[in-house]
Amino acid sequence: MSEKRPSKTETITRAENEFAVWRRFLTDQAAKRRAELKGTDGWTLAEAAAHVARWQDWAAKRILGILAGERGERLDIEGNNTAWALEDLGLEFDPALERIDNAWAELHRAAQAVPDAKWRRLVHTTFVANTWEHYEEHLAWRPPE
Repeated sequence: MSEKRPSKTETITRAENEFAVWRRFLTDQAAKRRAELKGTDGWTLAEAAAHVARWQDWAAKRILGILAGERGERLDIEGNNTAWALEDLGLEFDPALERIDNAWAELHRAAQAVPDAKWRRLVHTTFVANTWEHYEEHLAWRPPE
């Protein structure tokens, strides 16, 4: 028996709550002057935030593309991560925070634009993978001891 997928409203509500946790984590770490420190993952917190924002930008476009009936291109996760990491190397915290706020707003708008009847597995999975599932990966960020 398969587990029932949460509704669009339930999913977006959870993402809103999880974004608040993610953003609070970012700003709390910045207040402790840790935002530009390299974490154990090799990225500064600002770079990790920019990385999540890049994927949220991609997800917003992908969701709107799905609605428009576009075929998805083959996704090169590692290639995208590498290229974006190079572009965002040394990014400062405030521009990274602005980027994550803007990316979240775009992704949120894209999700809200999906009619309930079209909130299917591909849209749901794309949204979830680029919200709380991705935040969870980076909430493990820790400065070096």
